[in-house]
Amino acid sequence: MIVGHIGGGSVSAYSIDNSLRFRASNSASISYTTPASGGDRDKWWIYLPFKRGRLGVLQYMHGADTASADSVFFNAADQFCVTIAGTARLVSTRVFRDPTAWGAALVVYDASNGTAVQRLRVYERSETVSTFAEMTAWGTDARSGITAGTAKTMHNSIAHVIGKNPTAASDYFDGYLTQYRIGTWSGSQPTPANFGSVNTDGIWVDSGSSASYGTSGSFLKFNDGTSATTLCYDRSGNANNWTPSGISTTAGVTYDWMTDTPTNNYATLNPLSPTTSSAISQASLYCATPGAYWWNYRGSQYVTSGKLYFEGTCVSPSFTMIGVATPSASPTEAYAAPTESWTYLDGGTKYGNGSAGLSYGASFTANDVVGVALDLDAGTITFYKNNVSQGVAFSTGLTGKELTPWFGGYNAGRGWYANFGQRPFAYTPPTGFKSLCTANRPTGDSITTSGTFDGNLNADGPFVWLKGNPETMTINGNAVTWGTHADKTAGGFKVRTASSSYNNTGSNTYSVSVTGKLFGDIVRAPNTAKGNP
Repeated sequence: MIVGHIGGGSVSAYSIDNSLRFRASNSASISYTTPASGGDRDKWWIYLPFKRGRLGVLQYMHGADTASADSVFFNAADQFCVTIAGTARLVSTRVFRDPTAWGAALVVYDASNGTAVQRLRVYERSETVSTFAEMTAWGTDARSGITAGTAKTMHNSIAHVIGKNPTAASDYFDGYLTQYRIGTWSGSQPTPANFGSVNTDGIWVDSGSSASYGTSGSFLKFNDGTSATTLCYDRSGNANNWTPSGISTTAGVTYDWMTDTPTNNYATLNPLSPTTSSAISQASLYCATPGAYWWNYRGSQYVTSGKLYFEGTCVSPSFTMIGVATPSASPTEAYAAPTESWTYLDGGTKYGNGSAGLSYGASFTANDVVGVALDLDAGTITFYKNNVSQGVAFSTGLTGKELTPWFGGYNAGRGWYANFGQRPFAYTPPTGFKSLCTANRPTGDSITTSGTFDGNLNADGPFVWLKGNPETMTINGNAVTWGTHADKTAGGFKVRTASSSYNNTGSNTYSVSVTGKLFGDIVRAPNTAKGNP
């Protein structure tokens, strides 16, 4: 297995190198029981950098106790929620449905505080790369009912769990976590300043420090991949090690020790592409066709220059394809004579640039690894079957295009495991080719501020790549309300309305006002996942 070639710079002295993938399909979680001596259950904090995978389903990140539990989770409406001793205390107005980048949350609990809104506080990093601000808009706010001596987190001999419902074997988190920190405090309430700061480039960066851990706290860096057990060792100095379940360090498609982090954000499959969200799983690195007809899945990042390498492991052949596509390619587009995608079909044929079914390469089948080498400097694409080059597939039509990885299949059961370099590649990439991540994005990029997209008159509307996040926007001359008409994301926007004013069949025009950062800016800092509104 070959580690993905990232080639890029660092944004701070403290580099986050690894994350842990939680696959809901494998019931992944990690657990720990506090010592009998416990900690102060009235004064604790949790720091959670996260990258979401599947959206629109109940998913827990933190839990304490097996009944009447404390919990931190996303509900099925993608709102951020905090429960104390089984009672919902905070449910955000804001929705968090940007799976293309990393966000972070800091939860601070202070049960005896005389001011109700200071008894439970949540800080979020989802707006700009320079801020880590307190969340103040709550649909449910029951903090006035919080009393001392009721919380379960950090209490004596209490089972704690990351990645699942603490009261049942269900509602597993699907995504990535890193630098998980939890502890108790005394004196002044912890704030984001305990965990990082704005650097000289104007970017808030994690410093690797924290507030006090107390005796029951932990710091999970997920930085020792010797085994699943060593991945969950505590680095706080307390030796409060956690126990993994459903976490794999076996080489191959189930490998869960990743290099996708807030320091270097990797591409995944994009759940925001229309019609595909329920068919993408395993932290957005697996796609499966749900039924009849063609189903296509695109990556979460696009490129216009350079040399890109990625791999796909075939799950089931017979009308299964892999390649690259433009933003205009349809998620239900058949392979026949496409003009917006360039693909290699399992039967040993190629389709793209207006050509239909030309003989190309060997056939491939289940468990074969297909490597894709896209050279946009030369305008060519070459496919590899199990590290054997099948020759240049296309040498025209690619130059000047904005392209993303593209996986597809026909009928139920066709699928792919995608690898963009966040786990070790099966084979060494060709010389000069790099994985798809923010550290490898070209310098000098600028955010797209106007353009067109093809609408579908559906609330599951198109995802539009801008190379950065919009601040304000109009579509067809109409002002966009974030979270209603569209969601802003780290790299663009997702249309969320069926209204013809914003998502008409055919061409729609947009204009964007931008003050945010690029998806990967000149100091290689990834943009943050965005909340809406």
